[in-house]
Amino acid sequence: MQENLFPEMSQKKSDNTKVIGANLSLIFNRRNKNLKFPIKVSRRDAQ
Repeated sequence: MQENLFPEMSQKKSDNTKVIGANLSLIFNRRNKNLKFPIKVSRRDAQ
């Protein structure tokens, strides 16, 4: 039902997730240049 109630949100969800992930990676890369570690986005945040 949620997909039917919010079609725009369901359609833009993937794009927004990609943009947010890219922005977070840039921010973490700037702050943690000395700490090089892979950033994993938890699936509960993605969903």
